[in-house]
Amino acid sequence: MPTDARDQHPFFPATQPQRRISGQLVLVHPDGERVLLLDTSPRPRLWLPGGHAEPCEPPHHATRRHARRQLALDVPLTGADLAVIDYTLPKPERAEPEGFSFVFVRQLSRSRTAQLRPVGEDVAGYEWVSTADLAHLTAPHHLYRVHAALAKLTGSSAALTVAGLPAT
Repeated sequence: MPTDARDQHPFFPATQPQRRISGQLVLVHPDGERVLLLDTSPRPRLWLPGGHAEPCEPPHHATRRHARRQLALDVPLTGADLAVIDYTLPKPERAEPEGFSFVFVRQLSRSRTAQLRPVGEDVAGYEWVSTADLAHLTAPHHLYRVHAALAKLTGSSAALTVAGLPAT
């Protein structure tokens, strides 16, 4: 919907609260035992591929764009790939508004795994990390997102979390 029409529409208030929308991708190795994490130096921990959505960009499109930009991997995503919606509280100390992370999951074939290459100025490399080692290498909210995404691959429904923890 064009911005000028939205401004005049009765269901859209003149101002909306600011929110961060992001998409992340849990890429599962063909062996099913490891997930891909990015080395985004100078961050001290490894991170899931993905990033923030642009204004008016759906989360699955943002996630696909970031996968292309970070790993030279084109992964069309649909609702069937959605594993987690994680609500994040605002962080006033960092001037960050509340946000929603849409986490998608995809198990890669061996041929797709061989095509991966880190690209972009913020990606120093990537690692295939066993689920047993995740807690030592990534942020806690990523850990919960990965476990929920892996459960989705085995037939669970998508998870709703708050700051990475199951919503109550």
